[in-house]
Amino acid sequence: MAGKYGEKMARLLLTIIIAFAIIGSGFCYAGEYYYPGGPYYFKDIKNSAAPYEPVDEINYEEANNLYTYYEAYFDDDGRIVSLKKYQKGKLEWSDKYAYSPTGTLENRELSISSR
Repeated sequence: MAGKYGEKMARLLLTIIIAFAIIGSGFCYAGEYYYPGGPYYFKDIKNSAAPYEPVDEINYEEANNLYTYYEAYFDDDGRIVSLKKYQKGKLEWSDKYAYSPTGTLENRELSISSR
């Protein structure tokens, strides 16, 4: 009896530890941490609600050889604070994010380029 109880408690403790690790991570993208600032360049973004999640990191030279790429900046917690979409080397749109002290998205400012 004590063995089954101990096993259940160990599983519960592990679940709690994993949950805190995920919550405390600042919701970094795909398990990666990006140092504050940028720019970081990406091939694509996941189709999801804001803040968008950039995927497939590339370097500056690769970005400039693509028809479409994304430029991202991150805060001290690894959260995205600015995302820009470029098409044919010209800014298409820019998205800026602000977070509450609890880490939830508090404000979003989308700017469409007039070209």
